[in-house]
Amino acid sequence: MASPSASIALGCFVLATALGHWSLAWRRTWAGRYLDAISIMALSMYGLTHASSLGSIYAAQGTYQVTMIWFFPYTVRRLLVDYPPLDKLGSPMPRWSIYEAYKVWCNPRDVPDPNNDPFRGTPSSKGKHFLHVLLMITIRFLTTALIIPILAKILIGPFYVSDFSVDKIFPGLFDLTGLDIAKRAYLVFDWFWFCYNSLCIFHHILSILHVCLFRLDEPEEWPPLFGSWRKADSLRRFWGTCWHNLLSPTYIALATYLARDLLLLPQGARVTKVFVVACVYAAAAILHGLISWLDGDPKPWTFAAYYVVQFLGTAAEACVMGSTKRNAHGPLRIARGVAGWLWVVVWFLVTTSPLIYSQMASAAAPAGAPPQTGT
Repeated sequence: MASPSASIALGCFVLATALGHWSLAWRRTWAGRYLDAISIMALSMYGLTHASSLGSIYAAQGTYQVTMIWFFPYTVRRLLVDYPPLDKLGSPMPRWSIYEAYKVWCNPRDVPDPNNDPFRGTPSSKGKHFLHVLLMITIRFLTTALIIPILAKILIGPFYVSDFSVDKIFPGLFDLTGLDIAKRAYLVFDWFWFCYNSLCIFHHILSILHVCLFRLDEPEEWPPLFGSWRKADSLRRFWGTCWHNLLSPTYIALATYLARDLLLLPQGARVTKVFVVACVYAAAAILHGLISWLDGDPKPWTFAAYYVVQFLGTAAEACVMGSTKRNAHGPLRIARGVAGWLWVVVWFLVTTSPLIYSQMASAAAPAGAPPQTGT
């Protein structure tokens, strides 16, 4: 049975979502839209105060916090930017059905409606979709609960408090042993795996509810969250293609609106593109910094700084790659892809491990107990 605090947290999410649907469907005044947006944000803030009650469920607390903080920019995007209540002449826009509002509000990735796709093939079976998703959930659970922890204990061994001393956060290259590097690589992998796996599991569960139980969507409207890891041969492609795109469309839409309509930056110019990308990374930095602060992290700015570093790395990479030839073929193309993939791995090993070790050092020092391997 859910605790009262957990019920409040989930209730705030449901009410905020319902209000978003209602406002998109029927609210046709600016004053009303602003009132609805403020109400959704207030519900989000109140729900965040009860997020800790979801901590006993795998990754639920963090996912809930991300969602409720993200509701702030998403509400602005949907209610005030993408679908204003009035047209350019000041006349109210036609009202929608709740189902039409659902198709917009519950589609943050802007996945096209398959029913409007002239090149769509045979519709996917909802039964096959259910079995496939159930199989993926099972595989992910077994991988996280059994396979990864067992392999970590066999190949790496246990972690100790001494592994997370302050001098290990930014060690010198020659101060690390092979085992130290292996442990750092494992923790970086485990950090990304936790984010990847938890989001995929929640995505699978929601797809079962929306496609198979409520029958509101088609299977094609729930494509995989993440792209192919084989294409992660640059930081730009990793963050832009391989990593999930749940939040970035909202950031891009708002940044583009800010650049085009408020700052009047030239459309398609390099300065505009850089501005939009910088806004996306800044939004990610603020989001994760806030979550770290809500979780009681004494140094929440370290999480925000991490995404600033990612932006700087992506910008530097773009400058370097912009001066090299991109039309490689055959073995040269394969070699370039392998080199790019290795570059991405080394980059994340160097930039992510200090963040993880800083968090682990803060968590392990007062407890006096060694952290365990595995997610």
